[in-house]
Amino acid sequence: MPRFYFHKHLNGQTVPDRRGISFRNENEACAHAVRFTPLALRKSVSGGKNTYLAWEVSDGERTIYIVRGNVVIEKR
Repeated sequence: MPRFYFHKHLNGQTVPDRRGISFRNENEACAHAVRFTPLALRKSVSGGKNTYLAWEVSDGERTIYIVRGNVVIEKR
């Protein structure tokens, strides 16, 4: 099975995925990133600040998908 890497871009900081996860195809890798995004956002929101997250899904040679999520906090 092909291995896919999920490089995390959070509020301007990049955390490369050096291990990767095996999936049958690109679509399953993308679905994994989509499912994991809400959990990653919940864990990352702090101090009432806006949070921006992007998963760069790669096959090790090229970027296949970018899955983005954000939390915008507005005080009124």
